[in-house]
Amino acid sequence: MIEIRHAEDSPDALRQAYDSFYSERTTEHHHSYYRWILRQLQPRPGTRLLDLCCGSAVLAVEARRRGVAAVGIDFAVGPMRGAAAPVVAGDALRLPFADGQFEYVINLGSLEHFEDMQHGAREMLRVLHPRGTCLVLVPNTFGMLGTIMYARFNGDIIDDGQPLQRYATRVQWQQLLERTGFEVMRVIGYEFPPPETAADWWRFARNPRGMLIPTLIWPFIPVNLASNLVFFCRRARAGAPA
Repeated sequence: MIEIRHAEDSPDALRQAYDSFYSERTTEHHHSYYRWILRQLQPRPGTRLLDLCCGSAVLAVEARRRGVAAVGIDFAVGPMRGAAAPVVAGDALRLPFADGQFEYVINLGSLEHFEDMQHGAREMLRVLHPRGTCLVLVPNTFGMLGTIMYARFNGDIIDDGQPLQRYATRVQWQQLLERTGFEVMRVIGYEFPPPETAADWWRFARNPRGMLIPTLIWPFIPVNLASNLVFFCRRARAGAPA
C-alpha cells in the first residue's frame, strides 16, 4: 500500500487540513457519477442510506429523489454548506448513529483518506443493517488509465494534494475489508460513466481526451487494472473465514 501524507499525524490536524483543502477547491464529481453509483446499488425506496464523507451531499440528494431516506456525514464542514439533503457534521471514525441503522452505507473515494482505515471500516460495518449492503469505492495502485499512465509519463504516483492519500491493489483493499468483518460479494472497476446532464455534457466537451476516452474504453479494462475499484460488501456470515 502506498501512502502520501501532507498533514500531521492527529485527527484534529487532519480535520483542519481538510477544511483548508476544501476551502480552496472541490473534489465533487459530476452528477452522472452519483447516478451511476446508485444504479449499481439499486437502493429500495423507503430504506435508509448513509453517505460517508458526503461533501455537498449530491449523492444523498439523488438517492432521496428515488424515495430513499438518505443522509450524509462529513467532518470537513465547508463542502456541506448549502447541501440540499440532510447532513451531519461528524467523524467517520466515530459515527453518531445506532448499530444496524442503515440498509445501505456508501463510501466513495474516502476510506483511503481515513487516519485509521480499519477502524473506519468497522464503523461502517457497525451501522450497517444485518442484511444491508455497503459500497466502497477506492483507488487502485495499478490503474491502467490512472496511476500506471501517470507513472509512464511522470515517473511517480498521482498526488492530488489531499492531506492524506493511499493507493492499494484489489487484493489489499479486499483483505482490509474482510479483516473488519465484511464479506465482499463482488468487485467492479470504475472510470467515467457517460454524461447524463447538460452540465456533464459540457464538462465532457471541454475535456474530451481526459473524460471521453476513459468512458469509451472502460468496458475493455480488466477489473484489476481499473483506476478505481468498487466493492459490494455485506456482513460476513457466522463461521465464514475472516
